[in-house]
Order: sequence, then structure tokens, then C-alpha cells
Amino acid sequence: LRRRLFARTFFLEVDAPRLWSALDGLPRLDSAAWRIAARTMEPHDPGQACSLWRQFLLHALHEKQFAARSPEAAVVLRHMGDLLRRMPEDELEEQWGAARRFAGYRRIYEHQPPEVRAALPAAEERDPWYLRPAELFARACDADPQPEGFRAWLEYARDEDGFGKEAEAVALRWRDACPGDVRPLLHLIVAAEARDAFKLALGYVEQAE
Repeated sequence: LRRRLFARTFFLEVDAPRLWSALDGLPRLDSAAWRIAARTMEPHDPGQACSLWRQFLLHALHEKQFAARSPEAAVVLRHMGDLLRRMPEDELEEQWGAARRFAGYRRIYEHQPPEVRAALPAAEERDPWYLRPAELFARACDADPQPEGFRAWLEYARDEDGFGKEAEAVALRWRDACPGDVRPLLHLIVAAEARDAFKLALGYVEQAE
């Protein structure tokens, strides 16, 4: 119950200090608390939810629930990227700018147990990488280089870049990581043909065959 109340305070206009005083302090801010907070925030503010998912990742890795390079980490990162794709570009840019000025969540850990505070980095990150979809999809593929992750990354890159250089770079990484998958080659064939690089396109056709 206290974790769920903690989650609700992120988007409800409540007097948080008074609430936590009545409840005898914050709940234990472990990965479970941040997961509930992130899930609660998702329908209301995907960008804020990604900030909370980033806190979940910090604690889940510290608690050794999974490794930084694992399918579990990749699923969380890919989910964050999918959340951000729902946001209008101007709103995402505005949140990114605000996040660069954000002081972080460190202040609310003051009365947390040492093992919880140990999950925090030595210095608060000033780079809001968790608000850049391309970065999230790239990290997901680094964590677990599987076709599903590259497919999501290429879809995002193609929405942003069409058959340009950014999407081509993603397709090349997919081809190298998953040599048995024909899908990145199909993209590369069309991309090469679009810029009249017919010899290169035929080379990709041979690879696909």
C-alpha cells in the first residue's frame, strides 16, 4: 500500500511531506517500488515513466535480479523506447530539456537503508539518455542482440529517417549481429537502390539469397 501511495504522489497534487509524515516515512525504495511507480505513471506521462524505469533498472541491477547484458534488461529498455514513441516530438524535446536541469531523486533517499542507497551512482547523471528512443533501442540491442530488438530499433529509425543513413546503420548492425536474418538485408537492398547504388544493392540481394 505504501509503495502504491508513493507511486501516486508522482502525478497527483498532494502534500507529499505531510503524507509521508502520516505514514511514518517513505516505503523501501527498492526495484519493486520503482516498478510500481513507473507502471502507474505510464498512462499519464510516458517521459516521466521512463525516468522511473531508469530508477528501477538501477535497483534491479544492484539487487542482481538480472545482469546489464541480459534479455530482461533489453525488454525494459525496449519498453521504454516504445513508450517514448507515443509522445509528440515537441513534448519529448521539452521533457529532455527539463530533465537536463533535474536534480535527480537522490534527495528522497535520505532515510533509506544503506543497501538501498548503495544502488545510486556516485554522482547523479546529467545526461537524460532515458528520454532518447534511439539510445534506448541501441542499449537494448547491446544488452541482448536479438532480432526483435533490432526490428523495433529499425522501425523507429525508419520512422525518423526513412531509408536514410541512420536507418541503414541500424540495418547493418542487425545484419552483423544476426547473420541468419534476411530482414535487415531487405531494408539495405531498398536503401541502396534508392540512391542508385545498384551494384551494392545486388550484393545485398546475393547475401539475402
